[in-house]
Amino acid sequence: MVQVFAKPAHTTNSPMTAGVPADDPAVERFRPKNPDPGDAFRTVFTPALRTAIVEAAQRAYDIVQENHDPSLGYDAYTFGYNVYRIGCFQLGKVCERSPDKLTRVDELRMLVRFQTGGYTLGFYKVGYNETENIWESFPTSENGATSATSDGQIILSGLEDEMLDEVGDLRYAVVAHFGTAERGLRAVYLCIPVKTVGGKIVRWGYAEELYVADRAVGTVAAPAAALPAEETTDVCVPAEEPEADFVVRSKDGA
Repeated sequence: MVQVFAKPAHTTNSPMTAGVPADDPAVERFRPKNPDPGDAFRTVFTPALRTAIVEAAQRAYDIVQENHDPSLGYDAYTFGYNVYRIGCFQLGKVCERSPDKLTRVDELRMLVRFQTGGYTLGFYKVGYNETENIWESFPTSENGATSATSDGQIILSGLEDEMLDEVGDLRYAVVAHFGTAERGLRAVYLCIPVKTVGGKIVRWGYAEELYVADRAVGTVAAPAAALPAEETTDVCVPAEEPEADFVVRSKDGA
């Protein structure tokens, strides 16, 4: 069982406070506040659902890591692709067990999305290690910013800078995960994108740690100044992972 702590106080990824005790006043001085994602977000993404998401990601990494054999031609690309496919399958199993009775629908043939409580959820690998900054780590997929309406229609999410202060009004979130074939799953975040370029996510408006290897987790501080789109070109990200072919949503279309 993976234990997830919803929001313990004073946790940060900032290099300015690395190694500083969590209750040290310096942490607060250097840590801008993450915006409030809103009551709807908290209602949908309960501690139980957060735990289930992390367990699904962990299970996917374990399965893929166990079968990863470089001597047979497996490499970083096949690892990322397999984590994507198996991870989405494991999230589908979470949906089957959920009290909201989520069901699989087929409107979006080229995407994997999950829907519950009015939110659409994507699943993407954004890096390799837990030490990487989530605020500088994004899916390489050109469909990463693609959300869906309740009836399965494609929409783009978070196209305007102004949405940075309106994350509570947005209804597309991403399970952003880090890991490698050698070390397995290293971190999982629940993020809300607010800016895209050509369908790619280039800016998060909200980022919450669900799991970081070897330590308790919680809401992670936003940077003092969000990165403009043009600065994301130098970010080291894994190779793009192909999309799968289904969407999951609730029976009542929520």
